[in-house]
Amino acid sequence: MVVSLFVLTLQFLFRRNYTEAELRRKLIVSLIRYYRFRKWPNIQPVQFLYQQAKINQVIDYCCKHHWLDNSCFAKHYANWRSEKGYSEQRIRIELFRKGISRDNIDAAFAKLAVDRTAAVAKRSLVNPCRIYRRLKTNYNVIFSIAVFLR
Repeated sequence: MVVSLFVLTLQFLFRRNYTEAELRRKLIVSLIRYYRFRKWPNIQPVQFLYQQAKINQVIDYCCKHHWLDNSCFAKHYANWRSEKGYSEQRIRIELFRKGISRDNIDAAFAKLAVDRTAAVAKRSLVNPCRIYRRLKTNYNVIFSIAVFLR
């Protein structure tokens, strides 16, 4: 099962980056599904603890080869979300929910300058194309009502 866990881990990591906690959660859910529906419908906790040791081996191997890095994930995630205009506090909460430690979160924001005023300004910008479409739609509605009332 270690080899198949390793292959499953690589499949997950090829799709996108994960934190250690997210990957561990995904592997546990995959194991539960595997044992419940295919192998043993009545899996015992002792057997599951044995499988969790294998999950820890696979995650340690991935961390040793730098395929899984919480600090790197935190930096990229904070940069990506701040470019989208999210505030620093919201990004911190999201990273904490993903299982990143506070030290890694602080290190990610030490090099990233999230400007709150720029984020608010970016969110409050009005797209002129959307205004034109709204006016055009409203004009068509008003025109059709005027024609109807004639």
